[in-house]
Amino acid sequence: MKKLAPLLLLFIVVLLLGGVLAQMMSKDAGVMLLSWNGWLVETTFWVGVALIISFLLTLYFGIWLLQRIAPTRWLGQLQLRRRRRQARIETKQAIDRWMLGDEEGASQALQKVAKAGGSERLPRALSLALGVTHAQWPDQFTAFTQQDAELTDYALMLQAERYWQLDQPLAFIALLKDHPTLAALPRLQRRYWQALIENSQASDAIAHIIGAHSVQPDERQRWLVQAVVMAFKQVLGEPQQSQKILKPLNKAQKALPEICVAEIQYLISIGEHSAAFKRIKQLLLQPHQLDQCELLLALNIDDKLKLDYLHSLKPAEPSATYCRVVGLLHFNLKIWGSAQSWLELAWQQQDLVAAVQLAELYQQRDMEKEAASLYQAIAHSIHQPNQKED
Repeated sequence: MKKLAPLLLLFIVVLLLGGVLAQMMSKDAGVMLLSWNGWLVETTFWVGVALIISFLLTLYFGIWLLQRIAPTRWLGQLQLRRRRRQARIETKQAIDRWMLGDEEGASQALQKVAKAGGSERLPRALSLALGVTHAQWPDQFTAFTQQDAELTDYALMLQAERYWQLDQPLAFIALLKDHPTLAALPRLQRRYWQALIENSQASDAIAHIIGAHSVQPDERQRWLVQAVVMAFKQVLGEPQQSQKILKPLNKAQKALPEICVAEIQYLISIGEHSAAFKRIKQLLLQPHQLDQCELLLALNIDDKLKLDYLHSLKPAEPSATYCRVVGLLHFNLKIWGSAQSWLELAWQQQDLVAAVQLAELYQQRDMEKEAASLYQAIAHSIHQPNQKED
């Protein structure tokens, strides 16, 4: 009851003041004029007072509301969230550009990340990269991909890097085959080709190399030659493999000397000597490839056909290899005089293989003195380079 007494007294005072004001308003309403810039507002005094009080109350309520809402703090938080979102986006762009080998673009994106106040993505990504060879890395990889699925390709690239560093080429190949986009990344592309070539999958590497248009043509050709040569070596003695290897190649690529030699050796290994002879003739017609005539010695066809073809290509200044092959073909045909002449020409150019064959020819022709002298010369030629090395 005592607590209600002050409220009751206040209520009574308000009623009395209200009654007094009502009496004053009914007795003399008064006049209030407001004039501004040609505008004139006329109202009663008490209505004007009510308007002023309403304005003051509204102003007070507005200030109170602004203080509660704190728009500057709200705008600051909104701007902070926007900067963080932009930093996340720029972090992903920086990582993507780095994966593609665009280091300048990655640096520019990282500068934007720094200006935006940093990103929580960057420390996690760096931590995953730095611990790639640690034993607990697989658990870290799983947690990273679950937390930030947008950077899964980055995590997979690091997983491929881990397999490579730990010398697990088969796991490396399997991962890149499951994710072909990774196989095209400059940081993994050449390693992928190398792993395929070295692990009996050189034929699979050929199509990847041909399709790598971002690689310089000369470098791409070197990789292609390496892959094709190794692919043929991996199928030596296995019939009907040549078409599979050569199908992705164009005519100019098939005519490359190293590829021709590899194909010829493959054809010889499966007994296709006539086809091999045809390819040898095409090869020898190319500039500076006449020394590949040595391949003719492995063909199981008539030596006279080989010899006639070589005679048709006789250069003005025969090389040691040309002379030796022609001499050996004459030797096989038992044309001793011509064999001796050609082998002597080869020996004059320090061809030791020709010299050994020439010494045997001397012995067959009862030229023991010449044979003994030649053997001494061969021994001296072999001994002399060894002395220089010592």
